[in-house]
Amino acid sequence: MSVGVPASASSFRLKVGFELDSHPLGSNNQFRGFAISDPTNAKTSDLTCRNLIVNRRLAAEHVILVPEQYSMNYFAHGRSFVDDPYFLTGTAVPDWLSVVDRGMRAKSKSAKLYLDHDDRRVSALAAGIVRHHHDDRWFHRTRAFAELSLQFTERVRDVLPGDDGFRPSFLGHILVELLLDAELIAEAPDRLDAYYAAFDQIDVQFVADTINSMATRRSDRLAGLIPVFCSQRFLYDYVQDEKLLWRLNHVMRRVKLPRLPDRFLDILPDARQCVHERRGELLVGHEDHRDEQEKET
Repeated sequence: MSVGVPASASSFRLKVGFELDSHPLGSNNQFRGFAISDPTNAKTSDLTCRNLIVNRRLAAEHVILVPEQYSMNYFAHGRSFVDDPYFLTGTAVPDWLSVVDRGMRAKSKSAKLYLDHDDRRVSALAAGIVRHHHDDRWFHRTRAFAELSLQFTERVRDVLPGDDGFRPSFLGHILVELLLDAELIAEAPDRLDAYYAAFDQIDVQFVADTINSMATRRSDRLAGLIPVFCSQRFLYDYVQDEKLLWRLNHVMRRVKLPRLPDRFLDILPDARQCVHERRGELLVGHEDHRDEQEKET
């Protein structure tokens, strides 16, 4: 199924969990998304998701609409780097910026200029940002991600009959990411403790000043956001269905979509099992990259 692309559109950015700011939908009900042509019949090599602007009216079986720059969630990005607080912080920076300022970016191209910086904290932050974008690229290209997103979208539509708009495809996408984080957290809860503890070792103002020098524009809100992120500790909520639903409803309110009913809980146990079964496929790029790093050292 082919998807038409409007000549012009606006997009929005969102990260799950924060309650710091509103993230209004783009004008004309248009969103940036990933379009996949018939992924259930495609070969693995064909499952390359293309970044497109897709009109809300075009949401359908073969279209996954997602927020611009949406990525693997925080723990999947950073869990391997809890012993390197500034690198770990770098893996979270692109997602923090999507909360602080929707137009602010920390791009790989700019971050690479700081990889050889004399201050090890700066180079580690830059390396974490580069790693974040690397992980995003391969994650959204995996067959498992494409198939699970579509599968979850269909299940959301089943539990929310009559909802043929943006909400099912949006939820189908983010459920894969949140439930992958939940899977990894349940596997190693002590590592999540270490993840949050690592942020206690950073100089928040130094991080904010450094990122302002790397990013496409500056913000005075980043230094205030990092303590909020650490104090809310919303990643712990992902492992319990009721708490995850509560977090999702905060997101629904923020993007001005209807609240999810309690019956939405019915799909979560099976969805968790599906992510559990395909965990290895979802993380294949992460494991390959880690192997390459170990060979280099």
